Amino acid sequence: MKRKNPFETQISYVAELKKALNNEPNIKPRPGGKQFSVRFVTEIEDQLNTIENISGWAKNDIILALVLRGLYDFYDLLTFEEAAALIKKLAIPLLGFEHIQGEHND
Repeated sequence: MKRKNPFETQISYVAELKKALNNEPNIKPRPGGKQFSVRFVTEIEDQLNTIENISGWAKNDIILALVLRGLYDFYDLLTFEEAAALIKKLAIPLLGFEHIQGEHND
């Protein structure tokens, strides 16, 4: 069976974050990769600070869990064709085919 959502088999870190809020055993996401700066309005920053204080998770773990959930929801909203086109664009550089132009790279 073909899948349109590359995140559907991944662990739900927002569910794990909920467990952390209740002092239950939980699994944090594994951060890695590039670091960058993000600006949040005060209301979101307050939410992140409160969740960080209650859960014991680092803010970057919280943001990663929320981004992964957002990507899951995003792919879930796409049609199969839209998701396939996006995944194809993501895969081309990973597979080393970025030098191919035209129909193979659209």
